[in-house]
Amino acid sequence: MTDKNKDDLITLIGGEEKHLKKFLSENDTGDYTKLIEELRNNYDKDSMFRTEVEMRFSVLDDGRHPTRGSKYWQSVKEQNAHMLGLMNNSFDYRENEIEIKKIYKKLETEKDELEIEMLNLELDKKMWNKRNISYEGKHRMREITAWSKIKKELDNGSFSTNNVEEHQLESYQKMYENKAKTISPATSQPDIFNIYSQLQTVTRILEEKKQLEKNKEKEKLENK
Repeated sequence: MTDKNKDDLITLIGGEEKHLKKFLSENDTGDYTKLIEELRNNYDKDSMFRTEVEMRFSVLDDGRHPTRGSKYWQSVKEQNAHMLGLMNNSFDYRENEIEIKKIYKKLETEKDELEIEMLNLELDKKMWNKRNISYEGKHRMREITAWSKIKKELDNGSFSTNNVEEHQLESYQKMYENKAKTISPATSQPDIFNIYSQLQTVTRILEEKKQLEKNKEKEKLENK
């Protein structure tokens, strides 16, 4: 975090202290005052969204994504979701900046004390919103960058990085084999039926695909 951002955070978190006194008890206000530096530090170091460890362990777990291809294409989905979120952050930030300018413009001519007080309150909220949009954007970029790194690691040439369908049959077969291994006496009948039904279906499709490829190869040899 830059020095300027640290100063902004001091202003935003510490500056609200005088207003908290209006609705918090004296003891609670005193505790807040003592904790301001800790709260600033928490805000700065907290990890919004997932860490890279969570991406690899929780999102790309071997049970749901048993192949490199399935892990790669899930990474594509995750990275794209954060790119779309980052675009919305950008629009929100631009809109918020315009709102801040409008408030400053109104303050130049406003004479009513209550309206000035309300405008300053709106300004504080917009400044806090500005800080939070920046914070979210920073962590979205962290995920976008991490997913890019993971995608490069997964791409070893063993699957298509242009056609999502090419890996899916093999991945689904392994995923439902993993699900079948977890069936227990406590598993409901509909869940068991669903697992075996989809496993049987994907296995059949793969066998038909292999047979089709064999037939094509046979035809090539016969036509030579």
